[in-house]
Amino acid sequence: MAIMACVECKKDVSDTAGSCPHCGAKVPRSGLGWFGKTVIGLGSAFALVMFIGSCAQRNDPDYEARLRDQRVYEMCIKDRDEAKWNPSRQQAIGYMCEGLRLDFKNKWKREP
Repeated sequence: MAIMACVECKKDVSDTAGSCPHCGAKVPRSGLGWFGKTVIGLGSAFALVMFIGSCAQRNDPDYEARLRDQRVYEMCIKDRDEAKWNPSRQQAIGYMCEGLRLDFKNKWKREP
């Protein structure tokens, strides 16, 4: 609780008062309400969880190998999509991509 000057009559008013007891002018609210504090708190908690998860993932010794395998698969899909002008080439690349996908799934137990 703080004492501040009223914006109308310049007399002392508590910041928790709804209006000035001398002139009746509304006291401006300072700071955030409960909703603003809740949003900031939840946002901070979310950012902290994401940061911790990111650090934990980077400490995984298989992270780099899994990321490399995933990028190889993504490049294969890109090459397949760019070969639209040659259906037989697109089909051959598609078979290679499917093989890479299955290898990734068997090795890492998840989809690329």
